[in-house]
Amino acid sequence: MYHVPRCHQYHQLLSSPVGHEKLRRLLKCFVAANKQKLVYWQGLDSLCAPFLTLLNDEALAFSCFHSFIPKFMKDFFISDNTPVMQEYLAVFRHFLSFHDPELSRHLNKIGYHPELYAVS
Repeated sequence: MYHVPRCHQYHQLLSSPVGHEKLRRLLKCFVAANKQKLVYWQGLDSLCAPFLTLLNDEALAFSCFHSFIPKFMKDFFISDNTPVMQEYLAVFRHFLSFHDPELSRHLNKIGYHPELYAVS
């Protein structure tokens, strides 16, 4: 859990041992602060990383990240996030159909649904 070193190797801070430790601490604090409702899911580190790199202040990064998740990612990090994921994947499918109907038809025709490519 919280294996950071393979993640974010493109950024000087996040590719360093100091950056790994800061990101690991932020993630542990976030999960601990929300242990009654939220759990760690893959990708949480990618949402946390911009706060740490842009602010480079762990307390401020934590505060902003802690406010961001319930506002913009509500129920994404609960133990069973299947209903919310299905809802967002349906919205994604509608956006794709609107913005690129030809691609959307092709993907549907070959059975390549958003669950296979949009989650990551």
